[in-house]
Amino acid sequence: MRLKKHDVQNNSGLFYLTKSSALSLHAVPFTPATFPFCFKFPYCKETINLAQRFNPDHAKVVLDFDMLYHTETRNAFCKEWKEMNGDEGEELYTWQKNRILRRKKIIGPSGPTGTSYTAFLVSPYMLSVTYDTLYFFNHLDI
Repeated sequence: MRLKKHDVQNNSGLFYLTKSSALSLHAVPFTPATFPFCFKFPYCKETINLAQRFNPDHAKVVLDFDMLYHTETRNAFCKEWKEMNGDEGEELYTWQKNRILRRKKIIGPSGPTGTSYTAFLVSPYMLSVTYDTLYFFNHLDI
């Protein structure tokens, strides 16, 4: 189901879905991956770097506890994540060997994140289900 303009209500910068559209879509809040909200924080920056392995244009930070995971899609994501990074994430940062040599410690997640899952949703890996049939991404105005 695609959202129509009348399905999304705007009230002082807060967006919510009307009852008719909320039945099939989950509203997921995100923060834009920009310098003031993300890139000046090393953990957030690294989270986006890892998510961009699924989708190079990804620019949404979704917190793990804000994401509602669709079981079949989550299982497909976990399978791809493990193929990229190893079963326990042992290869998570090995593709960045030059960065590891320049910087002693990378500050970032040690496993899959809601941000990576979101990037997976709009990546070429997702052929069977489109993310806009499952989720409505709601920009957080901070």
